[in-house]
Amino acid sequence: MKTMWKKFLAAALALVLIAALAACGAPASNENEEAQNTPVQPAQESPAPEESPELEEVPAAEEEEIPWPDALPLTFVFSSGAGGWFTELELQPDGSFTGSYHDSEMGEFAEDYPNGTVYVCEFSGRFEALSHPDENTWVLSLEELTASQTMGESWIEEGIRYVAATPYGVDGGTAFTLYAPETPTSGLSEQFLSWWPGRYEETAPATLQYWGLLNEATGSGFFTGA
Repeated sequence: MKTMWKKFLAAALALVLIAALAACGAPASNENEEAQNTPVQPAQESPAPEESPELEEVPAAEEEEIPWPDALPLTFVFSSGAGGWFTELELQPDGSFTGSYHDSEMGEFAEDYPNGTVYVCEFSGRFEALSHPDENTWVLSLEELTASQTMGESWIEEGIRYVAATPYGVDGGTAFTLYAPETPTSGLSEQFLSWWPGRYEETAPATLQYWGLLNEATGSGFFTGA
């Protein structure tokens, strides 16, 4: 009896051992198997960013220099043609100028200055030529204007009181136009032509016949040969 029981127990242990061995050698689940059999895809490298083409620097266009008239230097006068006042301006080939203003008022006198009063201004400056729209016209800009005396300053010499004034006719604006002698008078402003020496002639010429310089803001007209 003991022998049979031992054989039965041995057989049962053998079955348990076989079952355990079978479980250890069982294949992995389908999910694990697919994971093991799926080839690993290499990581794709991001494409390198395209380099922006270098922009070529375009050189700035050089401004064309406007030629001044060959007739320079010229002396211009702004005056009514009568009375004791005038402004004189000498324009150089580079656009620079010097000038003076003079206005005699003999009625303004006193014991200290019995010979009257004279308003004066010595000045200098520079024009820039902006354009040359036609053969007779130059468009100018007043870039510099300096008076040698302080406005209102006064002094007495030989019985005359001198008073520092402004450069009459030049001050008051920065836009100027220079006209050649052959410029037709038709189309020019009446205010400008009111200072023109040709207006005194019995029959006014069809062209200026003089070089003319117009202060666009004030209408003041400077002319050569005045």
